[in-house]
Amino acid sequence: VSGYYDWQEADGSIRQKFMAVAPVGNYPYSVCATAYINEFLSPAQRVEDRITNAAQATGIFLERQKFLMQGLFGGIVALMLILSAVIAWYLARTVSKPILALADSSKSISEGNLDPKLSINTGDEIEILAGQFTKMAASLKESHNNLERKVDERTKSERHRIKQLIALNDVGKKINSIMVLDELLPLAARAFQETFNYSIVNIFMLEQDSGEIILKASSSPNASINTRLKSGIAHSVAHTGTSAFVNDKDGVTCCTDLPGTVSELAVPIEIGGGILGTLDIRSSSADAFDSDDVFAAEVMADEIAIAMENARLSTEIRDLAVLEERNRMAREIHDTLAQGFTGIVLQLEAAEQTIKDEKSVRSHLDLARKLARESLDEARRSVWALRPRVLDSASLPDSIKQEITKAKERTSIDIEFTLAGQQRPLPPEIEFGLVRILQESLTNVLRHSGANLVQVFLTYGSDKAEMEIRDNGSGFNPDEIRSGFGLTSMRERARIMGATFSLTSQPGGGASLRVTLPV
Repeated sequence: VSGYYDWQEADGSIRQKFMAVAPVGNYPYSVCATAYINEFLSPAQRVEDRITNAAQATGIFLERQKFLMQGLFGGIVALMLILSAVIAWYLARTVSKPILALADSSKSISEGNLDPKLSINTGDEIEILAGQFTKMAASLKESHNNLERKVDERTKSERHRIKQLIALNDVGKKINSIMVLDELLPLAARAFQETFNYSIVNIFMLEQDSGEIILKASSSPNASINTRLKSGIAHSVAHTGTSAFVNDKDGVTCCTDLPGTVSELAVPIEIGGGILGTLDIRSSSADAFDSDDVFAAEVMADEIAIAMENARLSTEIRDLAVLEERNRMAREIHDTLAQGFTGIVLQLEAAEQTIKDEKSVRSHLDLARKLARESLDEARRSVWALRPRVLDSASLPDSIKQEITKAKERTSIDIEFTLAGQQRPLPPEIEFGLVRILQESLTNVLRHSGANLVQVFLTYGSDKAEMEIRDNGSGFNPDEIRSGFGLTSMRERARIMGATFSLTSQPGGGASLRVTLPV
């Protein structure tokens, strides 16, 4: 242990002492050492005095050095100011001026001048930067020139394509005016070849059964029409539906009947997802075809497909028109001549039965002659699609009454007519059809029904007109005579008029025919 304590001297004074106590090994002893504090600190006091003296001397020295340093610092500051001015002037010449030159060049480039005049020879990084800047400007100029060249090429290409479209439109107008396929395809081949100055233009049609393509038209007078191909570009395109061209003589593997072909282009002729054939174009020049030619050929192929479809539809419409006209003539002849001749037969039969009565015979013959003349007139009107004579100057109800009167002249059957509703004129073709249906119905009743009473009803409603014909004859099963010409004719007339036709009958129960027309 150690510590400070107060010690009382013999004279009674108190002095401070310091004691340190330490044990002596394992022995029961301790070593103690004491010393007065002032004796213990006297060496340190002497050192402190020396330090104080040295510090005072150092302070005096530092004061002297401070004065010297202030003078030196002032000189250094003045020198630095001078040096800064020199450096600023140097930088202005070697840094600022080149940077300003770079700024001016950048502004010039932004204004569209891609060829700036920049000369910087500083021998440092700025000169390197200026060099890179010059290279960048040159690269921009080259890119700009390339872009302008591409724009010019694209513009020329688009103008060329527009000219192609205009030319194709003219060709399309020509071929779409032809409605006969045998005339259409040769005209299309010649027109396309002449418009685009190709060497040869062929049109092949695809035969679905054999898979072969058949040459149907060519702009070459030496071509063998109906030549069949089982291979080659045109054949492949007809089966893949993908356009193709070759500009190498070795790649041309078809059309050997037309020598001298060096380049060939083929595009499919298709419509509605189905391939009709191939438009085949050949040239005696190498590298004759490009994407523009493919575009023109595909547009032309579409025009040909549309023209072919129009020709097909025109043929169908013409055939349907001929068929409809034949049906109309057949109906007219059946509805007029057949009825007239039926009347003639009835009158001749009546004349035969009254052969002994000269007056009655003459009456029947006169009536037969009248019916024959009327039938002849109706035949002429049928050919010229005129309205029946009965409608020339009479309303529909009056025309029905006239037909009933003529029917009564040929038979003893009682025929009644009932008119209901507010009478109003109907379209001529509707009145025409109703009269024809009445004539056919009365003819059937007189021939087949054995009836003694026929009732005819004509009703005008707010939204429809209806004609009904009833008889009390023997009746029949409508399903058994559905294919009869007279019945078919009446149904067809009602369909053309936009009317509803219904017939109800049963054996022994008479018959009822009804025609309902929305108006």
